[in-house]
Amino acid sequence: MTHQNSGFGLQQLRRIWRGLALFNCLLLVGFGYFDDRQRGWLDALRESWPGPGFWEGYAWFMERTVFDDGVLGGSDIGVLYVLLMLLVFLGLAISPRLRRGPSTPMIQRLRAFRNHAAFTVTVGLVVGLGVVHGLKTLTGRVRPGSVYQQADLFTAWYQPGANFLDGMSSSFPSGHTGAVMLLFTLPVGLAGRHPRVALWGTFFVLAFAWAMAFGRCLSAHHWFSDTLASIVLYLVLVPLIARLFGQRELPGSGRGRRA
Repeated sequence: MTHQNSGFGLQQLRRIWRGLALFNCLLLVGFGYFDDRQRGWLDALRESWPGPGFWEGYAWFMERTVFDDGVLGGSDIGVLYVLLMLLVFLGLAISPRLRRGPSTPMIQRLRAFRNHAAFTVTVGLVVGLGVVHGLKTLTGRVRPGSVYQQADLFTAWYQPGANFLDGMSSSFPSGHTGAVMLLFTLPVGLAGRHPRVALWGTFFVLAFAWAMAFGRCLSAHHWFSDTLASIVLYLVLVPLIARLFGQRELPGSGRGRRA
């Protein structure tokens, strides 16, 4: 007998993650078809309830980052979380007691924290900096604000844009949305022992990512497809990286032992 809930477990949760990735991928293709109509839809929304002031403030908050002007913004939660995990990892990695000490319950919990921190930092480096920002350079897609001024700069999400390899900030995929999706490592870390909590955590992170995606489109920094691409990348790659790490989990969330 295991502590694992026999009705819903890690395998079912992984199937849900794959389903969510497929669903958002279909949305990426579907919404990508309407990218060139985005401006008209969002202009109409700005004039709707609760009014332009609300939508301006919403987009402003999602755009802000404490690293630019000291004002906390929507994407900072994910970035600060990864930075915290980096400090945790560095602090615990140099501890000789964790490397060679006896396997007491406290040592096991600290090792689990260290392992989860390493997993989270790896996701930030590989997916956040490597994949997302690498694709930005390779795709070179011009941001909506510039396309609104010069329509011939528009390209679909799967086409190279005018910023291709020229060092300019490109649109595809969305870095801010990806920063929110860094939080996806939390439910993945809880999946082994607490799959239902991990499921609700997944939906919370996705809701937050969708809110960020909407704000980035409102501010004319991204197309619909830019933001959806980031969500898909994290839904696919984070569970894969977790499996390479041996499904690193949070303290107290390891797979149940047989009784």
